[in-house]
Amino acid sequence: MRLLQLLIFTLPWAVLPRAHDPFWQPKELVWLAGCWVLILTTLTRYPLVGSTWNNRWAGWFGAWVLASGLAVFYWPYISYPAGAREIPFAIHVWLPTVYVLTGLVTIWVLRTYYCTSLASVLALTRWSCYAAVSVAAYALLQRVGADEFFRVDLRFAGQTGWPAHSMHTAFGNQQLTALYLSAHLPLFWVFRERRFLAGLALVALAVALVPCTFTRLAGLGGLAAYGWVRWERRQPSRARWSLLGVGVAGLLLLPWAVDRVQRDERWPVWQETIQLWQQRPITGYGLQSFPAYFHAGKAKRWSVQQVGKEAGWLHPHNEALKVLFELGVPGLVLLLGALWTVLGTAWMNRHTVLGAAWASSGIAVLLGSLAGFPWHLAPTAFTGMLIVAVLAAPLRTHGATG
Repeated sequence: MRLLQLLIFTLPWAVLPRAHDPFWQPKELVWLAGCWVLILTTLTRYPLVGSTWNNRWAGWFGAWVLASGLAVFYWPYISYPAGAREIPFAIHVWLPTVYVLTGLVTIWVLRTYYCTSLASVLALTRWSCYAAVSVAAYALLQRVGADEFFRVDLRFAGQTGWPAHSMHTAFGNQQLTALYLSAHLPLFWVFRERRFLAGLALVALAVALVPCTFTRLAGLGGLAAYGWVRWERRQPSRARWSLLGVGVAGLLLLPWAVDRVQRDERWPVWQETIQLWQQRPITGYGLQSFPAYFHAGKAKRWSVQQVGKEAGWLHPHNEALKVLFELGVPGLVLLLGALWTVLGTAWMNRHTVLGAAWASSGIAVLLGSLAGFPWHLAPTAFTGMLIVAVLAAPLRTHGATG
C-alpha cells in the first residue's frame, strides 16, 4: 500500500524544469514506472488468486488495442522490404498501446489485491482527498501570487510564461488542475470529520476560481450525482421523478447548449475529426495518431490548422471522439461496453457511502471527458483507474449502506 500511496501523492507534482515538456511527460514516466513496479511487486509477493474481473468488454477492448498497435506499428516495421531506404517507424502508436495495456492490467491488480477490504478502500479514499487538498492549497497560493516553485518561466507548447495568478500548479494548465480537483470533490463526503469538510471547501473554491466552464460543470455534476444518490436512498420515488425534470430542463436548454458548443474553438476540431474518421471508420488511424494528422497540415479547415499550430493540441478535447478517430467504431463500442459494465456495478453499489462517492467521482471524470482529456493526463488517469477498481470491487468492501 505504501507504493500506491506514493503514486497518489507524487503524480500531481512530477515535473522536470527546462525540459521540452516539463509537465506532462515526467508525469507519464512516473505513472508508467509506478504502475509496472506496482504490478511486478504485487504479483511476485502475493500468489495469483482465483478472483476475476467480470468485465469481458475490457478484455476485448485491450485485445483490439493490441491488434491495432501491431497492425499499425509492428507489422509494417518488420515487413519492410530488404534494401528499402525508409523504414516505417510509427513508435508514436506503439507507446500509447503499451500505456493502455498497462492501465488495464493495473486496474485488475488494484481491484484484485488492493480493494479487498473496507479498510483498504477507505485508505485509498483518504489519501486521494489529501492529495487533492495539497493541489488545491498550492493553486490558491498561486492565485494570490505566493508561488515559490512553479512561477519560473517553464516553456511549454510554445508558451513563454503564464498569466498573472494562473492556478496551473504542477499541471502546466489551470484547466487541468481544476479537472483533477473536480474528480475528487465527491470523495470528501465519505468522511464526517471537520478537516475533510474544510478540505472539501478548499478544493471547491479552487475549482470555482478557475475560469473554465466545463471543469466547474464536471465538479458540480459529481456533487449533484452524490446528492441525488443519497436522496434516492431516502426518497426513491421523488428522486427518480426528479430525473424526468432534469431531462425536461435539458431539452429546454439544448438550443442554448448547442449554440455555446458551436461557438467554442473545439467545434471545428470536432467536425474535422469526424470527417477524417469517415475515411477509416473501422480500423481508425492508430493510437496517438491525432497529432500526426492535425499538426502535419492535413486538416482542411484553416481554423483547425491554427489551433493545431498555435495551441499545440494533441487531442480533440473529447475522449470519445479521440477513441473513434484512432481505434474506429469497434474500439469505441468495446470501450462503451466496458464502461456500461462498470456503471452497472456502480448502480448496484450506489447505496453504500463509498460506492456513491466513487461513482460520483466517475461521473465527474465522464463529464470532464466531454470537453477535456482526463484519461491522457497521468494524475487524472490514475484517479480514473482507482475509480474503476473500487467500483469493480466486491460489495463488502464498500461498507454498510447509509
